[in-house]
Amino acid sequence: PIRIVPLACFFLYCQQLFIAQGQFLPGPNALSLDPATWDEVFKLSLNFWFVGPLLVPSAFPSLNPVLEGVFNLVLVWSALFFCFAADGRSPRDTGFLRTCIGMQFLTNAFFLPYLATRPPEDTSKAADTKNLPITTSKLNKVELFFETNPFFPLLLCTIGIASIAWAAFARPEYGTDLLTRYNSFSTEILAKDRLGSSFIVDLLLYALFQSWLVPDDLKRRRGVDIDDSMSDRTVLRALAAIPFFGLVAYLVFRPPLLNDDDESLSSSMTNPN
Repeated sequence: PIRIVPLACFFLYCQQLFIAQGQFLPGPNALSLDPATWDEVFKLSLNFWFVGPLLVPSAFPSLNPVLEGVFNLVLVWSALFFCFAADGRSPRDTGFLRTCIGMQFLTNAFFLPYLATRPPEDTSKAADTKNLPITTSKLNKVELFFETNPFFPLLLCTIGIASIAWAAFARPEYGTDLLTRYNSFSTEILAKDRLGSSFIVDLLLYALFQSWLVPDDLKRRRGVDIDDSMSDRTVLRALAAIPFFGLVAYLVFRPPLLNDDDESLSSSMTNPN
């Protein structure tokens, strides 16, 4: 029954972003294909990860720095979910990787319905070879990369910090104190711009739902089901509930996936007869 929560958020999110006019979000809806919105998307994309504005400032668009920072924070937060690539593997029919790719463009329009429809990880059926826990040998090269490289979430964390710093300090013509910058963002973006306002909604939804994949992710991990490490599990789940930075910490410190030998051990312990 709790799955109705992300599903309800999904319908409200899509209704407000794509259809509604003059309700919670300002500006024309996404289906109106407003030219100013597409121009904003193009300019934000040019300033992706601040590479261009830092190297050749005069050659790239000058946008509200808080908007740029929020935009890039949404992107890196979306990319963090690639580290859950093992979610959705066999015995499921659809992989999480496709959802992650969609999230890079339409964020919660892909993430929320996945949370509402994915089957849970059921390790109680380990005696059935079709339902054995996911092991590293069952991952493809892309999934294995995201699973075994802790530098990836650390890289995204660095860019996330840079995004916050950019919003707070870049482009001094938008103000040298945080209150002035917030007022500028509020009057220019939150009061008029549906795209920019939707980024704030995306951040809030990620903060609310980022930890929903963690309980099943822990079930696949070495030393969690095998050793009954309840205290470690509690710490990791608590970390994952902290928006963005806690999820980064969880992804760095979580135990590795089971390998084939661990799978046999887990199966024999779960089904001793």
